Order: sequence, then structure tokens, then C-alpha cells
Amino acid sequence: MEAWEEDCWALARTACPNYEYVTGEDLMEVYWRTLIFNTSHWQTRPGPEYEKYWHIWLSMFCNLNKVRAIFDAFKRGDPDSQPVRALGRYPTLTMLNTILAVIYYFFRPRKAWHWLLASSIFAVVNWDLSNGMFYPSKNYIEIMRIRQEMKSHQRFGDPFTEAFERFSYGRKFCITASGYIGWVPSTAQSGDFVCFLESGSIPFIIRKCEGGYCLLGDSYLHGLMDRRRFLEHSGSDLIKLV
Repeated sequence: MEAWEEDCWALARTACPNYEYVTGEDLMEVYWRTLIFNTSHWQTRPGPEYEKYWHIWLSMFCNLNKVRAIFDAFKRGDPDSQPVRALGRYPTLTMLNTILAVIYYFFRPRKAWHWLLASSIFAVVNWDLSNGMFYPSKNYIEIMRIRQEMKSHQRFGDPFTEAFERFSYGRKFCITASGYIGWVPSTAQSGDFVCFLESGSIPFIIRKCEGGYCLLGDSYLHGLMDRRRFLEHSGSDLIKLV
């Protein structure tokens, strides 16, 4: 996910190397607003606090990649990911709290990272249920630190996550030939067209096909969601949908 976001940012930068969007807005603000369709999780225009939520959302992906790397190291047999008795033993209460954390994340996975954290915690400790102890690996402390950090950030990152997940499913990030960034249907391809239907209030993506044009679906293009602005920018014409 972090790599995907970096690709999206790189795509936006290609259109605005000087960080000024085609509408005159700052590219950074345009970018995070576009990621959530300029709509908060309350279905309203997001306030400036959502920029903070966006930064936290990005940091959570960075932490998630660290956990994934630790989990992958464990599967490869990395010594730092193997349980070490010399690091000490953790008593029953601590073990119980850890098990409860694992159960919460594993069986109630509201987010994908919940499942990954649960799997990683199980992987980097050696459970000794006979005496109520477990032995951690060197990476156990790091995973628990990341867990605590993500837990504390969750209430700030969740509004952005909820808005992002609500609108982005089944779509892909794009940039138009005239420099607008946004979201289009997952089936859209380079060379497709943006249009407003005669009675429509949002832009649609169409593709030239035999006998006319095929309708692919609606889209979000930041700064081009107003029908009047779009007509001023592109003019109007009659097309046949097939």
C-alpha cells in the first residue's frame, strides 16, 4: 500500500512539478483531498484537520511495512526474529494481556493490519504454557512498540481511512491529459474520455467503440467536478452511448 501511495504521488507530481495545481491550489492539499474524494467520513467537505489525519495514515503504512518485514524475517529464519531465553521470561499476566491483544486483532480484524500484527506477535515468541511463561525474540519489543504507536494513532488515522476506503474501492488513481488528478473506474484506460451527461452532475468516463461510445462509470477529478467549469474548459457536443 505504501508503494502504491508513492506511485500516486509521483503521478501527481508529473503534472505539477512546481507544486501548483491547474486550479491554482497547492498540490499537496489537492492530493490528500483527492485521495478521499474531497469528502470526509461524515459525508461533508473535509476540514484542514484531515491533512493531519493523512500524515498519520501514511505513518501507519510505514509501521505496517516494518511489521511485515519482521514477519518475513521470521519465516526466513532470521536470528533476531527467533525466541531467545536470555532476553528473559514474561509472567502469566503479561502473557495473558498479549494473548488478549492477539485475539482482538486476529478475530476482530477491522483493518488488514490487525491480522498482520496478530500473526507477527504469535510468530516472534515461544509459548511455554506449562509454567505460564513465554520467551520473546529481539523483534518482539519492536512489534509491541509499533502496536502501541498504531493504537494511539488509530483514532486520528481512522477518519481518513474510512473516507478513503468508502470511495476508492473499484477505482484507480489517474491523471488526465490536461493535468487533473482523480479517480476513475478500474476498467478505465489511457485514451478514454471524460464527459458530463446531459442530466448528470458528476463526470463520467467513456470509451470510443463501434457505433458510438461505451459508458465505463463515474469519476472524481479534483477541480473538474463542476459541470459549468467543465463545459467552459472542454465545450459541449452530442455523443451516442451504445
